Amino acid sequence: MRAGASISSVQGTVHDDDSVLAKLLAEQKRMKSQLDEALMAKRRLELVEKEMHDVIRARDEALADAEKWQQEALRPRKRGCIALNTAIAKTTSSPSTSTPLKSPVMSVDLKKISDMHRLEVETIEEMRIREFNARREAEQDLEKVKEKIARMEREILQRTPRSNLRSKMDEACTGKGKEKMDVDKSVADDKEKEVFAKEERKSLRGPTKDALVAICDKEGVKYVGVKQIVDNIVAHRVKKAFPPASVEVSEDQADTVGEKSSRT
Repeated sequence: MRAGASISSVQGTVHDDDSVLAKLLAEQKRMKSQLDEALMAKRRLELVEKEMHDVIRARDEALADAEKWQQEALRPRKRGCIALNTAIAKTTSSPSTSTPLKSPVMSVDLKKISDMHRLEVETIEEMRIREFNARREAEQDLEKVKEKIARMEREILQRTPRSNLRSKMDEACTGKGKEKMDVDKSVADDKEKEVFAKEERKSLRGPTKDALVAICDKEGVKYVGVKQIVDNIVAHRVKKAFPPASVEVSEDQADTVGEKSSRT
């Protein structure tokens, strides 16, 4: 009967571990898809920036051509110009200081180029904001997944039995008691208890006084005051998560005790 109970408890633990691993794999798959989407958005942004760079270069070339055309149009003594001379009398005239009127065609082209430049700057800023938001969301999701994985690992460690299957089967078949735990095992248990208590204290920082009182009623902890309530809840949970090991007496020790009692 004891062997069957031990085997059933181990099988239940293995089933719980499989379900936890399945959840971890599903969460990892979701994170991978989110990272792929972020990388795809980054590639799209790089492509848009490249296209904008080509547009800027084309705009600069168009501006250079327009300036060159304007200089050529305003250059004095060019070929094809007509000089008008007065036949009545020679007069000395000073060169004109008025600014020549700009061509309306050139004004329209420059305005279009300016609007295009403003549009591309706004587009690049919007794409960068989207990329930053997507990257920040992916990092936040990654941190949440890491915390969830760490919490699940702690739960697995808490549900995992203290001894392995072979020792349990030997104990069930032979009826021998457990060996005394060595110093390293006790130190490891103390560290595990310390980590567990630290996590529980961290989780109890947010709830209000009414919520803490409700937790006390639910877990059967006696309410003695606001300052002591968190310590009592943590101590109760540590005691529940790490129950004291039961001392079992082997058959040899029972025989020895029986002999001593008969002698006395």
